[in-house]
Amino acid sequence: MGFTDLLNEVGGFGRYQWLHVTLISFPGLLMASQNLLNNFVSGVPSHHCRLPANQSIYNLSLIYKVDMQQLLKVFIPPDSSGNNLDRCRRYAHPQWHLLATNSTAN
Repeated sequence: MGFTDLLNEVGGFGRYQWLHVTLISFPGLLMASQNLLNNFVSGVPSHHCRLPANQSIYNLSLIYKVDMQQLLKVFIPPDSSGNNLDRCRRYAHPQWHLLATNSTAN
């Protein structure tokens, strides 16, 4: 006697069986999305702290032709490798001396 014969003997695939199949399948469908979730949330985009929104900085960049890369160098320290900007830290005070390459450090 196979499963289909046994199922026919007890009354067939009725409402009770549909309810159980649905309730058992629902968590499986939700878990499939959890398996794919890592593909979309595991990547970390390059980012850094926001520069202070100060009008004088904007005016300075117009007068002295300071571009965005130089402003980032003034406000955000390099990371431990020294090649990229740090993602989570910012200088407490602007380090304007970093732009003056021909002057000596104090």
